[in-house]
This record gives sequence, structure tokens and C-alpha cells, in this order.
Amino acid sequence: MKIAIIGAGAIAENIHIHSIKDMPDIQIAAVCDIDYDKAKNFADKWGIPAVYESHRTLIEKESIDAAIILVWPDQLYRITRDFLRAKIHCFIEKPAGITLFQAESLKRASIEVGRLLQVSFNRRFVPLMRRVVEIMEDATPITQIEGTFFKHDSASFYDGCSDAFVCDTVHALDIVSWLADSPPTDAAMLASCYNSNIENAWNTLVRFENGITGIIKANYQTGGRVHLFEIHGPMASAYINLGFGAEECKADIIFAGQKGTFSLSSKGAGDVKHLHLCGKEIAGSDKYYRYYGYYDSLKNFFDAIRGDACLVSPIESAVNSMHLVEFLRTKGRQI
Repeated sequence: MKIAIIGAGAIAENIHIHSIKDMPDIQIAAVCDIDYDKAKNFADKWGIPAVYESHRTLIEKESIDAAIILVWPDQLYRITRDFLRAKIHCFIEKPAGITLFQAESLKRASIEVGRLLQVSFNRRFVPLMRRVVEIMEDATPITQIEGTFFKHDSASFYDGCSDAFVCDTVHALDIVSWLADSPPTDAAMLASCYNSNIENAWNTLVRFENGITGIIKANYQTGGRVHLFEIHGPMASAYINLGFGAEECKADIIFAGQKGTFSLSSKGAGDVKHLHLCGKEIAGSDKYYRYYGYYDSLKNFFDAIRGDACLVSPIESAVNSMHLVEFLRTKGRQI
């Protein structure tokens, strides 16, 4: 399969190129970046034969099966639309544009030309996440899902083209939306500004049509990067740690026994069973791009092109996550 990489920046250099190089049946035919020198250096380092400054020129001159589009969100829509118009399958970094309308337009374009469009919500592909979800769905009905993303940084992303809620917190929103698998019906959101002239903290409660409760917590003026998820049901609870000030990937699941846990001080901890999972062991690798879902997201994309799999993060599902972003901002009661 012949592909092209569009965007030779940090996410291409540090993450996606390593995943692709681990797939011997994938040939990188070309790389493109508006900074030609950056693209040329990238090509020289990784043995890529063709270099372009314009993605339109690449489309005209190269015969490729798929484009891996790794550009900033404000540049994403037009580039992706051009590749889809040329009937080329596309894998794009998240989010799927900077507005719900852009995401929906890309969905329509993908359907119109009959080409796949995968959005890189890599947390869906983390082997640990998938194992935990499998265990929880087998153990209990899911009633509550929580996503947390804390950092110590500006909430103005990509030179101010959008904010962290759309470009970064969307990772937490996406997992909650994906697992709930139901439209939102009610929401309340507390948006705040801490040491900032723009909103940089969002604490949200949302009810989905199927009765599941979602909680999303985000704050970009905290002690550091904390990325956690929780999945709860009557018979089990899962706590997934994808970062607590470091590159972590582990989970703990507790299973309810016959005895309740009314009071630790008076009756003890009950008969809860405890399962600990290591994400690196489940992935079979200590390489970040492997255990954090990047490799599996690309592999799923290529397998789907061959007809060997269904997309796990197709544009249709990414639109649902962008819809949740829009719903929370417009329908959620902001205090």
C-alpha cells in the first residue's frame, strides 16, 4: 500500500512515522509540508523518495492509496477535502476540523466519494483501554463514565486557532461519547478562567439518552498533566490512568462481592475483588506509540482499506464527539 504523509511536524516525527515503519507492507511514497526544508529533512531521515511543498501538486503527480494528514486543525479541512475529492482514503489527526460543521462536511465528502476517513482518537485504541472496556462490559451494565484531562499550560491552542476544549479536552469527551454510544439529552457546564483571559477550565455533567451519566473534567492551570478515566456499573468500577505527571498506562478494576461497603470504619471493606492491569504488558511493548494506541489506530485504518476490518474511529463517530462539544457549549447551563 502506497501512502503519503502530509505534515512533517512533531506528531509525524515522534509518533506516526515509527508506527508506519513497524508495518513492512506500507510504502511511504511522498511527504509534504508547507515548510519545504522540514519536509526534505524528514524525507532524508526516513528514506522517503518524493518531497512536496503543495499537497495539490502531490495529488497531481503521485499515485497513492491513502494520505496520513498530520496538520493543525485550522488547516485540516481543506487539505482533507482535496484528498477525498481525489478519491484517496484519509487518516487525520484529531479533531476533525475546528467546528462541528467542518466535521459534518468531511463526513458528507467521505460518503460521497466512497472513501474511508479515520480520525486519530488514539485513546480508543490503547490496548489497555480496550481490555478494560471488554472486562467491564462483561461484568456489569455501564451507568457512569468519567474523563479527566488536566495540564499546566495555555488553553489557547495552535497559535490561537481554537481552544483546548475543542483541540485537547476532546480526547476525554471522545471516550465518554464513544462508550456512552448515545445522544446527549441534558448537560450542565461550569466554565472558568484561572490566570487567563480566556476560559481554561471546564467541568461538565451530561446525561445521555440511554441513561448513562457522563462527567468531563478539564483544567489547564493545575500541577501538571493528569489524564484519567473511570467506568462504573452496579457490579464493577474501573480506574484507568493514562498519565499522572508521567507517561503512565495502567488500570485498576474492583468487583463488588456479596457484602456491601456501607461503612469502612464500622463494617470493613467488604469482599471486593481487585484486578490490576499494566498497559505495557497488554500491548506487549514499552514503546509509547505502541502502548498508547497510535500504532493500532493506523493499523486499523490500513486493515479497513484492505477490507479486513471496520474502522474503530470513523468520521461518523468523530462527528458524534464534536456534536457533544457543541452540545455542551450551547445547551449546557454555563454558570
